Amino acid sequence: MAENDTLFYLDTAGSAGYGSTRVGLVDELFHHVAEQVVKDRGGELSVGEVTEWTWQMFELGQIRLVIGQGDTPSLGYEHCGNEEEQREAAKQNKRLVRASANAARATRPDAVSTAGAACARVTTRPF
Repeated sequence: MAENDTLFYLDTAGSAGYGSTRVGLVDELFHHVAEQVVKDRGGELSVGEVTEWTWQMFELGQIRLVIGQGDTPSLGYEHCGNEEEQREAAKQNKRLVRASANAARATRPDAVSTAGAACARVTTRPF
C-alpha cells in the first residue's frame, strides 16, 4: 500500500451471509472514507455523494481493495496507476460491483450502491 492509502481493522463477528458480508464490508470501508473526506472538506459534500463516487472509482478500476498484513484482519484500498492496472482492477472489481447493485435494487429500486449494511464494524488503524 502507498503511504497515503488507508487501511482499516474489520470485526466480522456475527456477519450475515458471504455475499452480503463482502458488499457490506466494502461499503463500510467506502462510507468511513467518505466521512473523513466530508470532515476534511468542511461538509461541502455529502457522505452519500462521496461514497457513491468511491464506488464509481472502484467500478472503473481506479482503486482496488488490499488485504492488510498482520495479526488483525484488515481491509483497505489503493489507487491503481496506469491504464493496464485499472483495466485489471475493473475486471476484478466487477463481481463485487454487480453484487452491490443487486443488493441496492433488492432494498431500494432507486439506489445505486448499498447503504452501510450492518455486517462489520470499521475503525481506523493508527500507522
